[in-house]
Amino acid sequence: ILNLNELEFTETNAYALMSRGYIMAPDYRTAQGSMKAAINTINWAKENGYTVTIHYCPVEVKDTYQTGLRHYRKSSLSALEYNTVTDDGTLIEILYEEIDQEYINIALNYPPQKLPIFLEDIVKKGKYIEKTPTKPPIILEEEKITNDKQ
Repeated sequence: ILNLNELEFTETNAYALMSRGYIMAPDYRTAQGSMKAAINTINWAKENGYTVTIHYCPVEVKDTYQTGLRHYRKSSLSALEYNTVTDDGTLIEILYEEIDQEYINIALNYPPQKLPIFLEDIVKKGKYIEKTPTKPPIILEEEKITNDKQ
């Protein structure tokens, strides 16, 4: 099996690709002619009797499906007891400053100041954190928890 991926311009490889003569396509994501080169390769292999299976994956498919599925798989494998894995493959947890003292024994089952989101009702002051499953994680969103239990 031969896997061909559409040549993608990124922040980290753009200079190297341009120095090798590649030109960025109008979509600002791919190298001009990358798709055509892949199709020509597939046709050449077919015309010359090669029986190898060739898969071609455009950048749009990688962005839409593969990246999300990779994050989801990575999150599912690395999630800790206080993380919730989202459908997008990110992790959500609670970072609290103050909790209802009646439930302190529950909080002691988790690392300091971290709770799973299903325990949001015991939080007096804190926030939801959504982050990537990368090392180090990238915080994508923070939302204040508002439980008025005073």
